[in-house]
Amino acid sequence: MTATAPQWARAAQRMTRASLVSVAWFWAICVIAAAVVTLVLDWRMGEPPFSIMSTIRYGGIWYPFSVALIVVTATINVHVAAGMTRRSFVIGALISNVVIGVVNGVVMTAVLVIERGIYLDQGWSFAATSAAPIPSAWGVSLVFHCVMFVAGGLSGVLVGLTYYRWGAWATAALPLTVLPPIIASGLDPAALTVAVIAATTAATAVASYAMARTIAIRKPLEMS
Repeated sequence: MTATAPQWARAAQRMTRASLVSVAWFWAICVIAAAVVTLVLDWRMGEPPFSIMSTIRYGGIWYPFSVALIVVTATINVHVAAGMTRRSFVIGALISNVVIGVVNGVVMTAVLVIERGIYLDQGWSFAATSAAPIPSAWGVSLVFHCVMFVAGGLSGVLVGLTYYRWGAWATAALPLTVLPPIIASGLDPAALTVAVIAATTAATAVASYAMARTIAIRKPLEMS
């Protein structure tokens, strides 16, 4: 991307590139771990009692959350010091985490499709646990997981900004700032659930935008 590109686009590109590396490692580790667990369960029990990959969705929510939190707090000073605006920073962060969430949703759905094929090929029953249900239609699964993972990333942006601005006092706001991923972690993939997650996630994005535009840039010693 050229230097003439909008500031927010350059910020989004940098954050997305950095996050994609960690996302690639995350899924590589998850797939390997799921394969090992599946083989062990097949050996010990005759077949896995449920879809192993379906339980990884929680990592897909909270890992991007933690990455977004770290990236926001670690790079906002550098972004502004380079002569760019707070507005472009937060827009770039929000866009980046939407992209990462969609990528994670696509990967999650793809590995579930592959896992289901393996289970059926082996004559195993492809089922989910009550704590990690799988939507019956793969299109619904894709939408559900994309919304779920975007919620985690955007919530991480807001939590990072609140801690950057308010320090330890931001802990008091956690029941609100982490509401989208908490809802995403605890409810079934029904239409109402997706709507609630999407609504709270949109509110999170608006809050992040409003906060970042007026946030005071802190000196390194003030951030400790």
